[in-house]
Amino acid sequence: MTQYIIKKLSELNGEISRFRVQGYSGTAAANAATSLDFLINDERWISGGGLAVKLGHWGDTVALKIIDVDNILGLGFGFVVRTLVDNYPVRDDVQLQFAIDLPYVSLIPPGLYYRVVYTNTHATEAAQVGLMMHTHIPTS
Repeated sequence: MTQYIIKKLSELNGEISRFRVQGYSGTAAANAATSLDFLINDERWISGGGLAVKLGHWGDTVALKIIDVDNILGLGFGFVVRTLVDNYPVRDDVQLQFAIDLPYVSLIPPGLYYRVVYTNTHATEAAQVGLMMHTHIPTS
């Protein structure tokens, strides 16, 4: 773990971190709730992110969580560390659903996962989901 205790985004600089937009994508099955898990492979601060959906429909919803799939924190397999977005209604008139940048950051250890839970209400059409996380990786 890094030695830096950072809480405000303004405290991050090029001497202690480097900015990286990390992208992930997956497919949400038609007429189902689909969980898409994406491994966080190294320690990073999170300062925001966005979600894009292609072929989304009115009535679809999305949730974004940080999950301990493998019990690395010792709190149980599948433990929800933090819910970032809950029951967000998908718009069918745009692909970019939201983009959020926060004035603070959260330090996330490696081995946790981003989990996107997409509830697709369309009977036959799968939705394409893209997650973009604004992260800062410690340099030391």
